[in-house]
Order: sequence, then structure tokens, then C-alpha cells
Amino acid sequence: MQVHRPSWRQDNPHQVMWSTVLVMWSTVLVKWSTVLLNTELLENPHMIRSYRLFYPALLASALLGLTSPGLASAERPAFIQSVKDVPMTLAFDSASSPDGRHLYVTGNQALSLFERNPTTGTLSYSKTYAQGDDGIRGLQLPRAVVVSPDGRHVYVASRTEPWNEDSLAVFERDVASGDLSFLEAVSYEEDSRDAFNFNLTLAISHDGRHVYATAGSTISSGHEILAVYIRDETTGRLSFGEVQMTGDARFDDRMRYVGSAAISPDDRHLYAASFYGGLGVFARDESTGGLALVSTEFDAENGVSCLWTASSVSVSPDGHHVYVATNVDGGVATFRRDPGSGELAFVECLAASGVEGLDAAESLVVSHDGRHVYVGSAGPSVDDGAMVVLSRETTTGTLSVVETLIQGQEGIDGLAFTHDVVVSPDDQFVYSTTQRVALGVFARDVGNGSLSLVEATRLEAVDEVDGLRLPWAVEVSPDGEDVYVASFLDDAVVHFERNRLGLLSFQDAYFNGTGNIEGLDRAMDLEISPDGRHLYVLGRDASHGALFERAADGSLTFVEGLSFLIRPGELEFSPDGLFAYAGQNGTSVLMILAREPATGLLSLVEFVDDLGTGGTNEIVVSPDGHYLYTADGNAIGLLARDIDTGAVTPVELTFTFAVQAITVSSDGRHLIATKYDESFNTANSVVVFGRDENDGTLTLLEEYQNGEQGVEGLNGPVDVAITPDGQQVFVAGQVDRSLVAFARDPETGLLSFLGARVDGEAGADALGELQALAVSPDSQNVYAISRRENAISTFTTFEGCAPGPQTMCLNGGRFKVEVEWLDFEGNTGQGQVVTSAPGEDSGLFWFFDSNNWEMLVKVLDGCANTQHYWVFAAATTDVAYTLRVTDTLTGESKSYSNPLGNSAAAITDTSALAGCS
Repeated sequence: MQVHRPSWRQDNPHQVMWSTVLVMWSTVLVKWSTVLLNTELLENPHMIRSYRLFYPALLASALLGLTSPGLASAERPAFIQSVKDVPMTLAFDSASSPDGRHLYVTGNQALSLFERNPTTGTLSYSKTYAQGDDGIRGLQLPRAVVVSPDGRHVYVASRTEPWNEDSLAVFERDVASGDLSFLEAVSYEEDSRDAFNFNLTLAISHDGRHVYATAGSTISSGHEILAVYIRDETTGRLSFGEVQMTGDARFDDRMRYVGSAAISPDDRHLYAASFYGGLGVFARDESTGGLALVSTEFDAENGVSCLWTASSVSVSPDGHHVYVATNVDGGVATFRRDPGSGELAFVECLAASGVEGLDAAESLVVSHDGRHVYVGSAGPSVDDGAMVVLSRETTTGTLSVVETLIQGQEGIDGLAFTHDVVVSPDDQFVYSTTQRVALGVFARDVGNGSLSLVEATRLEAVDEVDGLRLPWAVEVSPDGEDVYVASFLDDAVVHFERNRLGLLSFQDAYFNGTGNIEGLDRAMDLEISPDGRHLYVLGRDASHGALFERAADGSLTFVEGLSFLIRPGELEFSPDGLFAYAGQNGTSVLMILAREPATGLLSLVEFVDDLGTGGTNEIVVSPDGHYLYTADGNAIGLLARDIDTGAVTPVELTFTFAVQAITVSSDGRHLIATKYDESFNTANSVVVFGRDENDGTLTLLEEYQNGEQGVEGLNGPVDVAITPDGQQVFVAGQVDRSLVAFARDPETGLLSFLGARVDGEAGADALGELQALAVSPDSQNVYAISRRENAISTFTTFEGCAPGPQTMCLNGGRFKVEVEWLDFEGNTGQGQVVTSAPGEDSGLFWFFDSNNWEMLVKVLDGCANTQHYWVFAAATTDVAYTLRVTDTLTGESKSYSNPLGNSAAAITDTSALAGCS
């Protein structure tokens, strides 16, 4: 957003005595309303907010500062942003709305909405609904999606951890825009919790009254499920009906790994396909939705073939035939259906051996006119795939090949590892959903069924963030301008720009093998030189790494690949940046490297094959550069360091316990370690040591155990960080999915528990399976990376602004905006925030009617021009009001008042708040 400085300034006119009284009274009201607001927030932690991965600010004002239930004094840290490598690093399933105007696609922890042009068939991305946004649950690992026949609701089945929690997400759908509103997450029944851990599929009856979920696990687990849910046709909400599972007399125990289900057009029968060669026929009670097993067909029995490794089942629109696609064996089985009993008779097998493209078949669908069958295949690798077009003889059900479209041949795209196929309701287009992050759009010839490519929509274009799969390390540049993340699974380094409020915007991703870049495969550690000129990355799978030169704008230029004598897992620089130390996980070896400041190149000084002070999983150099501390999960080692040569001398091995992470305070007076025994999940605590600055030795001061003295959230403390000002300590609780905050006494080093931010509570997001933390040089922000959610989350170290009905939070939640009004009858009240029009730096209030907006308020960053934050406001009212803007970081506030009966003048204060430094 470009801001133009106004050429004139209008001060508040006609101040009168009652305005002063009103300001004093409003102060009381604000304080009292804040108490009430906090109470409401404690009861309702899921705040309404809008989330878009395209924009770096991510409407952060609606994500701030809520107090977690059960955790005292949890105002800090305040969550303001999560940036994820979702929605579509993988795409699994898709469903069209009944009117054909929208397509819904499931991916990693998200559901994406695409608008469809009914004339051209082309798709345009609309928005993404991600796990944790707007309180959304049930999208941990979404697989299947269906839209209700009336188009009013969308249902998503997801694999979850634990398996029985939030497995079905229910959304209300705006039939005009296609936009979704989260309603609820339904958990599977307790007695079936172990079954939903391998594959999921959904089916909804044509009358819209029942939703069916199938799931299966491995053949040895002994759990297969077919669950029935009753749908409220008005609200769309689900209630549990019944479940059939392995061991139930109604269920054939040979039906292993039920991966697909389809309901006949007359709603009388459900057909479930088993990966292990079974096809079950179930009679459906149209009143209760209950199922009764009628019969089963099995591969290699009674002349049946082409059923082994069944992956998809579909019933023809006329209800006369059932078709099953098989994956490993490859092929399509055709069955004739008895409309009365639902029973099946095998007709034929169309095998992959005779049809190109049928191997690894994943999805099968029959066109709405019943004339053609389309089969999508994954292919032998993630870059391969095909679509087979089959003509259907409507009387006998037999199939004949029309054509095969193959990824990469004759210009065909959008079929790489095809997972799902959908035909538009008007039969004019066919859509492929691929696990190679693309949607294929094909025009269909309604006469012969043949397809022609229209476009392939790359889903990575949906999400500007790329390269964040399984992030392993995070660092903030010394100047505080940039944040970098090392990605283990993407073999990449991701660069974010950091603004004044700590919010991140994606800039670029550098991938191994792109251009001349090498040494990034399985990137697991990342370090920036103290002078900020170079960035170093260590890979896990070999003795290698990568060196990048860092420009003034934070962009990176690859210099060279790095080779080591060991497979390093940790790299640490001396404070002057002239030496680096590389350790290897599980060993006590250490490489001492000299660094050339101009080029960043590293050269070997010494290789120490046995330190005698434990392992080198963790390495920390004291701020004065005289000592080096190591940790290996069992002990802390102390080494004296020669600041001229970089050489180290072992001093002692001390404090033997399950050390997970260590750090030294910037004043050099204390060392803080976390205890966590991963094998036994015990000893979850933070330990503070006093440090003798003369000889580097440590003295145990205090231990803070999880669950004791009010400390919570410390289960699995995998990383610890201290703010540069020494005021706060943060711990990543991996098991508890939490970021824990302590206040630190710089003199004594002792800690006071402040609180914890827990994933999914009080607005906090993307804290599942935390891996690492980094603190900004200005001590204002903490950055946490999540392996499970492929994300980096931003927190403020100050309390921030808690958004509410009468509280507007702007500029990343730093500024709190409130307004009090007085009308001509003497009535007073607070301005209400217009929740439908949120913005990062601006918002709206209404006074008397939610449809009658009274005031626009902006808080703009004018630091580059006037060294102040600006306050602009415009009100269309003649009632009295007092507007108060508070900088929650500095505590400074500014008030503006309008007298009763006066037409409110515009406020353009370009020297409002001096919080730029």
C-alpha cells in the first residue's frame, strides 16, 4: 500500500469542558470493558479472522494476544502470523458443486476453492481454508471431500493425530460465491479410533440425508470401518448413526483397506471397494442410513478378475453397472447390477496389459450422460501419469478404448501422478487432480468422449510460499531485516523479509540442484555469519553443505558447495566471525574451521576426533569468545578456546543429564539448558546455570519442571532461546505443541513463568511438532518453525492487542484502537468493530446499527517520513465521540474527540505516536 503524506493538517476543533469529562469517563469504561472482553475471550478462544497466504501481513490484527484457558499470565508471547507451505504441496481429492461453478480440492492441511468458468472450463483460484484458521479443525491431513446435493455444505475427511479427533470437517457453503464457513469438526466414535489411520473416503447419499465414511488400515491391524452419519438437512451438521468394522457380523472381515465407496443413483445400495480384492454390496435404509451387507465379490473367485488392489468404484448414472479401477495390477472391472437386490454379476476385465495408461489407476468416473468412463492413473513415478478414455456400451456395460492421454506426450500436462478425476455437471469438461501439484482442465467431446487439454493450473501458484516442507532450522539476520529457514524435505533455503512489526513476507526459495546450487539436500542446520555477509547450510545425508553470499536486500547468491570430513549436524561461529565449529550428532568429534570474512570461505584448522567432553549435537560459544560449550543429549561439555587460533582445550564434562538444547545469555552470565529424554518422554524441564566468566565453569541455580509451580507446556522441550536484551526466555514444547515464555532476572538469572501459547488455542496456529526457535535482534519477535505443519509462526514478545467486539488491532496487533460515543439523548456506548472489513492498518466502527458504519480509522507507518506513526480517521456523524489509539509496545496513547452536534472533522495526525526507534 502506498501512503501519500497529506499537504495539510486539521487539528481537533472546538474542545469543550464536557469533552474532558467524557475522556475521563471513557477511560473508566475502556478499562471495565477490557475486563469484560478478556472474560469473553477466555470462554471463546477461536477469534474470527481472515487468512490469505498471498499477503505477508495475513491480517495479523485478528490473531493477537489472547489468554490461553488454564494458563495464567499468558499475554506473552502474542501470536501474530503463520506462513505455511500449504495448501497444495500434494493434492488428493476434488469435488464439484452441483451447479458446476466451483471446485474444491484437498491438500496438505487445507481445502482450496477454485471458481470455474462454465463456458471455457478454466479455473481461477479463490481462497484457501487451512487447519487452525478461523478456528478450523479437521484438516490435519485432509483426504476426501464431498459437496451436499443441495450445494449448501461441504464435508472433508481427514487423517488426524490422535486418530479419533476432528476427523470430519463440516463447512457451510455460500451457494453464490462458493465461500465456506466452518461449522464443526466431528470425531469418530471411540471404539473405532484405531481404524482411521490409513485411508479415507466419503460418499453422500443423493437425498442428502446421510454421509458415509470408509477407512482402512494395514492388513495386519485388523481394523476396517464403514461409518454412517446422519445429516441435518437444514444446518448441515452431522450426528453419528452407526459403524461397521472388522469383527462385526455385518461386515466381511476379508474387506481389507476400504479405499473407495459409491452410492447407486436410486440411493438403495452402497458399494465399497477393498484394496485387497473385495467389492462389498450394502443395502441402504433410506430412513436411518443404516447398511446391511448383501454380498461380496472377490478377486479370483467365481470367475471375477481385475479386483486386486481396487482403488476406485463408480456406479453408472442409469444404475445398471458398477465399475472398479485397480491400481497395482492395473485395470477396470465391469459388473452388471440388479437394481432390485443390488447384487452384482461380473461382466469383463479390461486389463492394463492390453491398454496403455491403465497401470497404477487411481480414479474412475462415469460421465453424467453415461456414455464414457474416464480413468486417471498415477504412473510409475511422480512425474508420470495418464488419463484413459473409455467408451461405454450402455446396454451391456462393456468398455472400449477411445484414447489415452499421457503426461508429457504431445503437449499433455496436468496428469502427473493423477489422484482424482471429476466430470463437470454439464459434461463439457473433465478435471484431474494430481499429487504433482496441478489441476488439469480438459474439454470433452460429448460425441466420442475424447479430451483436449485446456490448461494445467499449477497449485504452487496458489501459495506464494514454497520450499517449507519439513523445516528444520531458522535464523534471523543480524540486522533484523530477514529470516531464513532450512527445509529438510525440500532441500532448500527459504528467504522471508521482515518488516518493522516482525511480520514476514516470502521473497524466494533456493533449491538444491537449481542452477548451480548444491549441498542443500536434507538441509538441517543454517547459520548466518556475525557480520551478516554469508549464510551457511548443512545437509544431513552426506558430508556437505552450501555457502551463500547475502546481499543488502537479503537475497542470496550461491558461492560454493562445502565438504567436510564428517557429516555435520551443527555449525557455530565465534563472536568475531573468524572461526566456525562443526559437530556431528552422536559423536564427540569437532571440526575447527577458519573463515575468510571477504569471501566467506572455510578452511580446516584442526580436526578433533575425541573431545573427551561428550558429543557435539549442540555447540555454543560464549559471548566473550573464550569458551565453548557442547551437548550431546547426555551431558554438557566445557572447552577453553584460544581467540587467536580458534583452538579448543577440553576442561570438563559436567552435569550429566538428558540435555536437548543449550544457549548462553548475551551478557554471558548464565547458560540455560532443556532436559528431555525422548526415549522415555520424561525430565521435561528448563535448567538455569550460573556461569563463571573467568573460567567458564557452570553452577546449577534452578530447575523449572513441567507441571510444577504453575509451569505448563514444557513437554518435549526441543529448543530454547533468550532475547538479546536478556529479559525473556522461550522454549519450544514439541509434545505439548506450545511456545513457553519465561521472564528472566538479568542479575540472578532466575526465571518466572509467563505462560504458553498452545497450538489451536487462543488464536495460536502452526505449533504442531515444533523444531526450532529464533529471536530477532531487537528482542521484539520470536519465530517458531513447525515440522508437521510446514510452517513458520511469528510471535511478539510484548503483550500486543487482544481483538474484540469493541477493540480494533492494527499494524500487526501493535496498536489498539477504541472509541466511545455520546448521543443527543445522553446515551453512551462503545464503537463496535466491523468484522467483515478487517485490514492490517485500517478498520471500521459502527455505533448504533451494524449496517450503518460510522468511522474509518487508519494507523500508518510513517517512520520513513516523520519518524512517527500516523493516525488518520474520518467519521460520518455529529454525535460526540472520543477515539483512543494505544501503542501496546511503548504504552503511548493518543486521544481525539468530537463535540456533540458537531459534524466530525477528518483526523490527519502525522506525528501521532513516536514509536519508530
